[in-house]
Amino acid sequence: MYKELKKDTWEQVYWRATFMDAATPDMQITIEFLAPKERATDIQLQTLAVRKLEQMIYNKSIKIKDIEPVET
Repeated sequence: MYKELKKDTWEQVYWRATFMDAATPDMQITIEFLAPKERATDIQLQTLAVRKLEQMIYNKSIKIKDIEPVET
């Protein structure tokens, strides 16, 4: 009758991405996110990492700790 839909069986594992400011490499944010263990290109992983960071900011999982002036 109905064909049974195959579930996506790709194993999900945690990946770690470190974001850094191009002008100030010492300023970094590191996050962990789930992505397929195999069959993911670097561009796909980068896109997933950016989406996860955006989601964390939106959900307020990442908060501002301090705001201070930059001395020049």
